[in-house]
Amino acid sequence: MDTLNGVECRFLEFRFLPDQARLLRGKDEIDLSPKCFQFLSVLISASNAVVYREALFELLWNGRSVSDECLAQVVAQTRRTLGDSAARQRIVKTVPKLGYRFVPNVELITLKNQPVKEIAY
Repeated sequence: MDTLNGVECRFLEFRFLPDQARLLRGKDEIDLSPKCFQFLSVLISASNAVVYREALFELLWNGRSVSDECLAQVVAQTRRTLGDSAARQRIVKTVPKLGYRFVPNVELITLKNQPVKEIAY
């Protein structure tokens, strides 16, 4: 997640501000649980690559033994918060038997509002 330090991530109608632990839709702040925030940070940092389930368990729960249902709840809650669903998967895509990936293009903006780069997929 260090790759997101000092930047604002823009995708679709959202602005994700990792340093401030904030997610905005337009000017409206969206509540995001800490686990969902971590999950979204990991997916965006992966630049559209698949993030494996094992890596998510390690990153989100520090290697503690938790059930698959815990991860499924985080994914479902994140999708719901972003207006996505398991049926649509326009933002969070399930990669069967492997993990998840972030679908939209992300534009990274420095905190000084100067474009850093766009992550194109």
